[in-house]
Amino acid sequence: MSAAAGNDLVNSGLIEAGNRLDLLAGNDLINKAGGIIAGRDVTLTAIRGDVINERTVTSHQSAADDATWRKDFADSAARIEAANDMSLQAGRDVKNTGGVLQAGRDLSFAAGRDVAIDSAQTEDGQTRGANSSNSSITQLGSTVSAGRDLTAQAGRDINVIASSIDAKRDIAMAATENLTLSSAADEQHSYGKSKKVTEQEDHVSQVSADLKAGGSVALQAGQNLAVISSRITAGKEAYLVAGENLDILAAQDSDYSLYDKKKKGSFGAKKTKRDEITDVKNIGSEITTGGDLLLSSGGDQKYQVAKLESGNDLTIESGGAVTFEGVKDLHQE
Repeated sequence: MSAAAGNDLVNSGLIEAGNRLDLLAGNDLINKAGGIIAGRDVTLTAIRGDVINERTVTSHQSAADDATWRKDFADSAARIEAANDMSLQAGRDVKNTGGVLQAGRDLSFAAGRDVAIDSAQTEDGQTRGANSSNSSITQLGSTVSAGRDLTAQAGRDINVIASSIDAKRDIAMAATENLTLSSAADEQHSYGKSKKVTEQEDHVSQVSADLKAGGSVALQAGQNLAVISSRITAGKEAYLVAGENLDILAAQDSDYSLYDKKKKGSFGAKKTKRDEITDVKNIGSEITTGGDLLLSSGGDQKYQVAKLESGNDLTIESGGAVTFEGVKDLHQE
């Protein structure tokens, strides 16, 4: 089965073929709002524009007197499924935002600009004047899986944010410019103040990007390569190669709570009960291989609380400086 559109092709329902499925758009090809695209071998091509598979988030906002409300609603994850091979090709970007991509055999991405495997994000919150507020942010990561190999090529950048990628054999990603694997944060905040009592809670929790291959992992960036509070697992070898800088960094989980109560003591003296606790924990990145692990850069390399485990040789090659930077957790009360 094949379908072609001179401009945009948009699906929010079901497109299914028992055999081959080819979809072609002159501009953008979009699967959203819980849409499903499925076939034996699936090829999606956007000649001039983007291929987008997204979990659609709808925001509702309202206000009355001194109060405001916001509530986000996320649809079911949009899905693209191939019993055998899947190919996503775009003249500009290939984006999978909070969606599901599943191939029984090989899965390939090719973008003239960027490849983005990232999370959809919902925000909820309300305020009542200046003395009461609460809000939350929730990450809804993408899930990408291949029964054999996964390959991605980008004319500019590759970004994997708070999402999971799993290939039973090899993963190979090459970006002409930058390649980034990074966490994003779930957040919860609340604040309340009355005449006598002030209470505040702030919580930030990192949701990592997770790259897992039964075989080898090869990540290559023409410029900078960064792994931030994320995990790479390879059953065999892993090669991380940057033309310029290579950074294996941490991001922070944080918890803050405040309880402040004022009351009058004897003889009119004011007394205050104040409990304030701050916790900050650095969440480092982990790279684990069954075989060799190579970390190579033309420029500098920086490591923050990185956990590197190799089943065989571990090699660090740098054309510049190599820095193992100490970062400290914080507990304060």
